[in-house]
Amino acid sequence: MFNKMSPSWWIFITSLLAIGCVINDVRGFSSGNFSSKEKEACVDMMPSHGVAAASSQCPFVIDVLSMYVPGQPLMVTLKRTDGKSTFKGFMLQARRVDTMERVGQFMVIGGTKQNCLTTGGKALSHDSGSDKSNLSITWTAPSPGVGDIKFLFTIVKVKSQFWVNQTSSVIHQSGVPIPIDTSQCGQTVGCYRQPDNCTTDCDVMVTWRKDGSKYVNFVMDGKVPDPNYYIALGFSNDDKMGDDSVIDCLNYNTQSGVQMSYNNGRHNEVLFQKTFGLVASKSEVAYYNGRLRCQFTRYISVSNIPNATSPGSTVSGSSDSYRAFNLNPPYVLFIAKGPVGDSGVKMKHTDDPVISVTPVRVVGVYDVGSVSKSSNLITVHGVMMILAWMCSASIAVLMPRYYKKTWPGRECVGKPLWFQIHQPLMILSFLLTIIAFIIIFVSVGGYANVYQYNNNNIDDYNDGGGDNDDDDNNNNNNAMHIVHSDNEGPASKTSRRYLIYFKSVGESGV
Repeated sequence: MFNKMSPSWWIFITSLLAIGCVINDVRGFSSGNFSSKEKEACVDMMPSHGVAAASSQCPFVIDVLSMYVPGQPLMVTLKRTDGKSTFKGFMLQARRVDTMERVGQFMVIGGTKQNCLTTGGKALSHDSGSDKSNLSITWTAPSPGVGDIKFLFTIVKVKSQFWVNQTSSVIHQSGVPIPIDTSQCGQTVGCYRQPDNCTTDCDVMVTWRKDGSKYVNFVMDGKVPDPNYYIALGFSNDDKMGDDSVIDCLNYNTQSGVQMSYNNGRHNEVLFQKTFGLVASKSEVAYYNGRLRCQFTRYISVSNIPNATSPGSTVSGSSDSYRAFNLNPPYVLFIAKGPVGDSGVKMKHTDDPVISVTPVRVVGVYDVGSVSKSSNLITVHGVMMILAWMCSASIAVLMPRYYKKTWPGRECVGKPLWFQIHQPLMILSFLLTIIAFIIIFVSVGGYANVYQYNNNNIDDYNDGGGDNDDDDNNNNNNAMHIVHSDNEGPASKTSRRYLIYFKSVGESGV
């Protein structure tokens, strides 16, 4: 049969095959059919129109909420921004931010159809080349959730003008904590993290930011081995457990919450008013992928609460105000983690608490991980003082006391030998002492001011009370150490404390 075909038939058949090959290579159609080169088009979202994608600002955007709920529908709107542009074709996908995997399912409406079917689907494109100005589409999120996602789209205004791989803003999974931006630590927020200078995978971390004159906003985040766990932040006057104000973030059987407690000696006691000192409407706890995240807001001052006495006192008054510390003074920060037992009760923490090296004012902005480096200067200070007084000065004193008579007549460069040893050692002691003093002032940032306050009216420290609109103007900057004195006696029922603050000359506030 083929032998009897005329040359004209061969030319006709060859032409048909050539046309078929050309059509097979075309990836963009008015009907949105990407099946011929589906794999490539579904990855790079590039139509084969024979021209490069436009480099100008795309006149279309994705309008969508900032959060999605796993398994629930989410409205996605493709709309114009200039009020006049229309488009003929598009491709829309939802992808994970971390792996760029396509996720979720789009609901098909008039003028649209599912695409990328041979590679798992999860894409929507146009079904006709009619002009469109806005398009609202329902996308159903995957269940379980996949973390942060974003929408990618290619849009064709005309065949020679199209924009490729345009993206929406990041859409977060509901209930999944947004990562903490550690780049702002010590700049706009205070941070304490372990290990030092960790960024995204910290074992435990707490950040804080002063909110006006009355509040401090906190975020705590840490790894936990089980959903039924807690993370607690303690404010202590020293580096030992006892007499500490504590904020607990608990998660138990899908129930979570924030509460106040107090370390009474070696025992932790939940306050009678569990949310005393907290802004209840601004507390949130979430568990996700082995991490517990807690956000809460605490009043800086508790001056509106009746004066309280120390535990065990017969004087009437709410002990809660005694146990919820004013946040203006500096405190050593404790972070502890542990399991939550039956009925949501905290159990003993599993490991030793993470303790900040230096006391910190949470109304200021510090990166405690970097502040702890000053401990090296403190070590140098101590070594120099030991060398100055235990070694150099001690030997220098022995020279005139004993060797002046032991070495009579012995000279060096025309002077008694004992004197030639005594003099440089005394000079060395003096120099080491001066250098050690300079180092410690460099470490803490200035000279010392001593303030005295009473536990029964802890707000006396706040230079006018907790409602001071500018507590940064008080002179209690860069507090570094707190020293307790003994109780003054049962009659007074008070325990006075002395705070030593180091304030740089000319410093206006934290």
